[in-house]
Amino acid sequence: MLIGKDFDKIELELFGYQFVEPNAMVGDGILFFIALFIAFKIKKLSREEKFFKHWYIFFIIFGLSFLAGGLGHFVYNYWGIPGKYFAWIASILAIYLAEQAMISIYPDEKKKKLFKSISIVKMLVTAVAELYVFTAWDLVADPQKGLLIPSINSALGLLMSLGFLGVYYQLKMTTTFKFFWISLLIMIPSGIAQSIKFNIAPWFDRNDFSHVLLGITMCLYWLSIRGYSKFLQDKK
Repeated sequence: MLIGKDFDKIELELFGYQFVEPNAMVGDGILFFIALFIAFKIKKLSREEKFFKHWYIFFIIFGLSFLAGGLGHFVYNYWGIPGKYFAWIASILAIYLAEQAMISIYPDEKKKKLFKSISIVKMLVTAVAELYVFTAWDLVADPQKGLLIPSINSALGLLMSLGFLGVYYQLKMTTTFKFFWISLLIMIPSGIAQSIKFNIAPWFDRNDFSHVLLGITMCLYWLSIRGYSKFLQDKK
């Protein structure tokens, strides 16, 4: 166990190629398949509401960001820092889709329009800021700097959409929305582990720990989405 620093990256030689962090590739690959499975389940709800459409696309983009993230770790020796760009940008788009999904069912049309505009502006500003980081910061020396802006964007976006709106919809619509804000609480240990660099073992470091929690949170998202679908059916 290490706290305050990371284990040396695991190296893997395969077919004459030198790969690194195969554990990250496995974890991100599992999250990719979980995201696609949930997207498939949402698609089967056969609903035209923007709430479900946005969540469907969210899980597609979110899943692709995990796949790209895993590859960015695994083939870092060949792709370098640019191999991580897609995952970082995709995560910004995914958070935007989650925000738009939650805003789409807000009952006050005037406020809904305002919230949508704020979400769009936040997404654009975040994307531009991240592009600036790509060009102006030395990410080779510290790749974690590339995660700074997407992480802040995720924290703010999910706090407002899943936290604030999740509680609001739980009180106004159906109690299954509670799984959204509960998912935020589950991710708190991940933030702590990342900030203090808490690593259990070389094959299960702080990123692998976060992957486990992310898998749980995605399942909680699905419980809330399915619960809202049932709520709409009961209203008919």
